[in-house]
Amino acid sequence: MTSRHYRFDRFTLDLDRMALLENGRPVDLRPKAFDTLAALAERAGRVVSKDELVAIVWPDVIVNDDALAQCVRDIRKAIGDADQTVVKTVPRRGYMFAAPIERRDGSDVAAGTGTGRRRRTTVAALIAGIAVVAVGIAVLLWNSRTAPDRAALFARAPQVTVAVLPFDAGGEAGEMAWLSEGLADEIIQAMSQFRDIAVIARTSSFGYRDADLATIRDVLGADLLVQGSVRRVGDQLRLAAQLVDLDTGVNRWADRFEQPYADLPSVLEAVSTGLVSALATQARDAVAERTPHGTSVLSAYELTMKARRALLSFEREQTYVALGLVEQALEADPDYAVAWDLLAQLRVQFFIQPYDERQGDPALLDLARETAARAVALDPAYSTARATLAGLSSRQGDYEGALDMLRQALELNPNDATALGTYADILDRSGEHDASLAAWEALARIDPAGPTLRLALTSRAQMFTGDLDGAFATARTCQTRAPQFQPCLVFLAIAAAAVGDEAVAEEAGQRLLAVNPRFTISGHFQLIPFRRPDDVALMRRHLLTAGLPE
Repeated sequence: MTSRHYRFDRFTLDLDRMALLENGRPVDLRPKAFDTLAALAERAGRVVSKDELVAIVWPDVIVNDDALAQCVRDIRKAIGDADQTVVKTVPRRGYMFAAPIERRDGSDVAAGTGTGRRRRTTVAALIAGIAVVAVGIAVLLWNSRTAPDRAALFARAPQVTVAVLPFDAGGEAGEMAWLSEGLADEIIQAMSQFRDIAVIARTSSFGYRDADLATIRDVLGADLLVQGSVRRVGDQLRLAAQLVDLDTGVNRWADRFEQPYADLPSVLEAVSTGLVSALATQARDAVAERTPHGTSVLSAYELTMKARRALLSFEREQTYVALGLVEQALEADPDYAVAWDLLAQLRVQFFIQPYDERQGDPALLDLARETAARAVALDPAYSTARATLAGLSSRQGDYEGALDMLRQALELNPNDATALGTYADILDRSGEHDASLAAWEALARIDPAGPTLRLALTSRAQMFTGDLDGAFATARTCQTRAPQFQPCLVFLAIAAAAVGDEAVAEEAGQRLLAVNPRFTISGHFQLIPFRRPDDVALMRRHLLTAGLPE
């Protein structure tokens, strides 16, 4: 039987072994990226629409264009195709394999063992093989100050990847929803401190609470899954948690707890410790590097988890609700670092968003900075609070200080999606666009779905690095996901003008003014500062093209 091998340039694409080889040596490529490359190679020389590629690569799953765009970026990075001579973007149509390619019989192709489609070894064997933590090395190297070096740090070696789902609250979607998600948040935070584990961020994993194990494994790229159930029966809390091997479906750890509801903080500690210890034991008998950021006051924890859930809606009324809840939490426990950090984030939102007269008030940023500094002082190991403080420092013009603070935060917790997103944003606003795009791509690996804001800011980085088609596609995905979200409309207007589609740019501008009639270009850059005047000038030109007022 004839084997399916394709040769292009110095590469061999072996569809039988599911391997990509470079001069006979395996090239690491994620499963979905490999499938995308195979689909394009088999259709070389013709344009393959995005819809067709999605149907081939994700036949039973609904995904957006951003997932496909990430696969294309992974392919180009793996084969060194920055100039798109192999995989070409055809604007508003799709992609084409444009390089000369030869289909050959398997006997003529160098033998090799690849890593294209995931090799399903047991997770225990995978963990045992981890001797050096790639992200830990990357953080140590962050002292290098050149943008290309920092961009290169985001190439990650294989790790054990864990997804954490909201706990099943038994249909009690109202009152217990905050606890269902809050438990998962606590476990994500605890497990993120263990450096041999890559933890999928909540914004991605929470969207798969109803998915089957195979979908979670293949779409999120997870090896292990944490799931469980929680019930409140009178004054008692009943909680069950388990760690599932997504290759085999076997439980690698499980435990049950039934304690007074008032003991919730200690139950959370026990669950987190059990999960991390189970992973650590299998890895190399390591001790998890954890620092609790919690509170012993149950009401403070409840209020803060509810406030976080309200804030993440990014809706005006829910933001007011979140503010009231976090203020109550701090009355209950004035030393709760997580609540102080959340209050700082809320004050930043009121500064940026057109919610009330506080928008643009410099005094509010001063208050936010004091609040974030208090959170860091209460818990110096809380990486998210350091990221919040860094973001505020950048708004006052201290870009280098902010970036140094973020490197410290990521050294504390390499899987902190908030810290990594803030790092990517500030790199971009400080003019280090290549490093910023690399950071956004790294964030997409630990947070594949991610918040809508990430799409808007990734589009900005793509535009600055010259990937105008990519910026336009990402901005359109952002606007499709959140039609009334101001950042999506801003960067759709910019990206559309950049690719010369003035009609779409003007339409985005009109929608933006309908959402926020007070929007002006100068006002926008007062709220969102940039280090380089040339960057501001470029975006201003595109926004003027969209018909927005100066």
